[in-house]
Amino acid sequence: EGKEALGTLLKNSDCRIHTLGVIHNSLSIESMGSLICGLAMNNSIKTLDLWSDHITATSWQLFIIFLSSRRCSIKNITILGDLGDKSAASLGDALAVNQNMKSISIGSDNFT
Repeated sequence: EGKEALGTLLKNSDCRIHTLGVIHNSLSIESMGSLICGLAMNNSIKTLDLWSDHITATSWQLFIIFLSSRRCSIKNITILGDLGDKSAASLGDALAVNQNMKSISIGSDNFT
């Protein structure tokens, strides 16, 4: 419910938030989809902090696809959580084509 409300807020053309922190939340595929839809329609958010150990591999993949899209206006991102090797490799590929990203910080215990 809350994540859907956040997605709706982000879709609002009057939303002028520049920094968004999604911290210590479990993000299901549906919740991540709602967040991504909101971010894709919002070009004011430039900094995103995404901190969670409860994000599924599929949710990470959805987010990484968003990062590689032209709709992503995020310039700074901090990711703390269980990203895993496959998602980390996909993240690298996404950032290689992302024209907006200026800085990224990643904290994960699961890189090999």
